[in-house]
Amino acid sequence: MHAVEGLVVSAPYWIFKNLALSGEPDTEHAIHVVGAASHVVIRNNFAFNFDAMVKANGLGEGARRQFPDSVLVENNIFLNTALRSGYKPVTPIDVVVGKVWIVRGNFLADFGSANAKTPSYGAFLKGNSQGGLFERNLVGCEWRVSGGAIRIGLSFGGGGTGDSFFRDSDTSIENRSGTMRSNIIMNCRGDIGVYLNKAKDSTIAHNIFYDTYGIDVRFPESSANLAGNIFDSGPRARDGGTMMVRDNLQFGTGVGLRPYQGFVFLGGKLIGAGSKYPSVFWPSVMEWIAGPAGPLTAIDEFVGRSGIGRGRNAADDLFIAPAAFDFGAHGIVETRAGGEGQDFCGRPRSTDRASYGAIEYSTGPCDVTAIVRKADELIKLLADSKR
Repeated sequence: MHAVEGLVVSAPYWIFKNLALSGEPDTEHAIHVVGAASHVVIRNNFAFNFDAMVKANGLGEGARRQFPDSVLVENNIFLNTALRSGYKPVTPIDVVVGKVWIVRGNFLADFGSANAKTPSYGAFLKGNSQGGLFERNLVGCEWRVSGGAIRIGLSFGGGGTGDSFFRDSDTSIENRSGTMRSNIIMNCRGDIGVYLNKAKDSTIAHNIFYDTYGIDVRFPESSANLAGNIFDSGPRARDGGTMMVRDNLQFGTGVGLRPYQGFVFLGGKLIGAGSKYPSVFWPSVMEWIAGPAGPLTAIDEFVGRSGIGRGRNAADDLFIAPAAFDFGAHGIVETRAGGEGQDFCGRPRSTDRASYGAIEYSTGPCDVTAIVRKADELIKLLADSKR
């Protein structure tokens, strides 16, 4: 597919299911949902190598502008097999001003951009969007493809919206009353797992954060209720954001994020100095110092595993093999006084004693790796088909 986008839908009640969609380096959208395309269902698709697998925005001018609402994006695999080039935003599920979007049971992975100045997101709702549910998704910021821009798992608000794109011209809020629950957000090594940007009355419940720097609740417009989560690193309210944090398991703190960003900045300066002054700063030495086998990476890994960083040591002790997507528990995970909704595998949560995190361990095993194995099979099938 060499077009700028694949499928465009501007009418309601369409269903897109069981599709395999392949993009190219310059293909922006797989499915573009615009204007009056409410009550659309996007289910059980495999889409790869796009800037956005699902892009949504309004259509029309002024009071006649229409928005796609009440959309379901469920049980899809969205990933890229290489860093996306160019300067377009990279976000598999990029929704501007949608009401009551449900994003459930998807695997979102390797949404990296080669443009290091622009953060990438697994999914966001923004632009005075309302409601919205991110539930039972597996978000692997890095899986097979590393490097490039900072990657953030899920967001209400994203990086912000241009004034002309907000719903009802209300630029004060990016999202209202959104919920994230029973998601597993992992390998967002360079930054946070969840970003709340001008997101009012958000609920963040029963998620697992692994190898991330937790969550940011940012700006006075943002408020959040955080309960029942398993956090590496930790939640932070900054620039006036407020949050109620109660009854979570937390392994680390957000302090480690600042040293990490300092290491990245220093590494870039060292490599730049090696290019600019090769007789003083040997390029090969500078690249080693800042590279994956160098001391800056080793220091960051030490801080990340410690209790002042991402707290990975404690997380690795709790789960069987989380780096390989196996979140089975070594022992019994603590329980708390009830939960709501379903766990990652779609099983009802106990209203009496519910497990922390995305998996209801009391009801038996939950195979998180199943969706990853399916993605592996699809990638292999794709490679075989091109021989």
